[in-house]
Amino acid sequence: MTNQKVLYPLTNPIKSYAWGHRDTLPALLHYNNPNKSPQAELWMGAHPQSPSTTIHQDQSIPLPDLLALDPTHFLGDNHGTSLPFLFKILAIKDPLSLQVHPEKALAEAGFIQENLQHIPLDDAKRTYKDSNDKTEMLYAYSDDVWALVGFRPYADTISDLQAIASPTLQTLLLPFSQNPSPHTLEQFLVALLTAEASHKNQILHDILIHKASLPILNDRWQWLSTLHQHYPQDIAILAPLYMNLLHLPKGDALFVPSGTLHAYLQGTGIEIMAASDNVVRFGLTEKYVDLASLSRVVTFDAQKPHILPASHNQPFSTPPCSFTFTHMTKDQSYTLPANNPAQIILVLNGSATITNPILHISYALNAGQSIFIPYNAGSYHIEHHGELFIATTYT
Repeated sequence: MTNQKVLYPLTNPIKSYAWGHRDTLPALLHYNNPNKSPQAELWMGAHPQSPSTTIHQDQSIPLPDLLALDPTHFLGDNHGTSLPFLFKILAIKDPLSLQVHPEKALAEAGFIQENLQHIPLDDAKRTYKDSNDKTEMLYAYSDDVWALVGFRPYADTISDLQAIASPTLQTLLLPFSQNPSPHTLEQFLVALLTAEASHKNQILHDILIHKASLPILNDRWQWLSTLHQHYPQDIAILAPLYMNLLHLPKGDALFVPSGTLHAYLQGTGIEIMAASDNVVRFGLTEKYVDLASLSRVVTFDAQKPHILPASHNQPFSTPPCSFTFTHMTKDQSYTLPANNPAQIILVLNGSATITNPILHISYALNAGQSIFIPYNAGSYHIEHHGELFIATTYT
């Protein structure tokens, strides 16, 4: 393949999941949505389910096919034949499902098992759509980003749940309240989520009576009420009482390791993750719920959310994973070093010009546009006015 250092502007798919906002992505990316359908996610990357496309030799080509032409040229020696991250914008109007992403070994085993069972990749009951883990990071682009992530301190969970006058709930809670531990929390949640319908209905009834008795609803009860409006028959609406409820300040980021139970509730975020679409759901959804996997894939330790404070013009300091993420805010010029890793640059709220003065190549990007920069693409000069978000392979 030619060694010419060429960059690749991207055309990216939109995912119209029901929880998406109708107006946020069209406004950010400057396109029309005449049917006012939900516009939930923009995907930037090479995931085979919904890849970005670009232009190569005057022809449109999916990004995975481009990378396969010369993986070493595009990605370097350490990432095989696929881009190791997936880059997204999320526009969350309604709460997402209560979910977890499996660790690598579980993803590999689950993918093989479902292939052997001949479950099509687009089947509603397909959980493992690839063999990758899915560590992820959500950057709060708006000031109204809320999430449930990980488990609260056990004493706080027990205190809030014991206050509810529900004999059925208290019976399920008893082993955990008497001996709080990851194991007894697991027992409680398995018993709660798999209880008979009549028991779930009784608990939901008791919860609503308790809520009505509260003089003021705190944030947890406000979100429980919101979840009940969306899923009135789902016992998973109790999640705000046993999970960490987080209002993520604009500019901060939330790091979510594989195995962490979570649900994004509201707001606009920029998300970067390992290149996977594996989601195991346990409630708050009309999609397939895989309660049988709960004990295998969820980490039941109480844990504080891993918040990364705002980091402008420098990469966020994430634990070791397959990506790094940078938010550039200042109107400035800088030079991309010749030995750069593969990356995707997204422009929002402004414009950018990327040039190679030696090759006399120039790319102009407006708000909402993105570009793929191959590994070791050579030295490029970037001048931007507004905001850039840069997703980079970890080296």
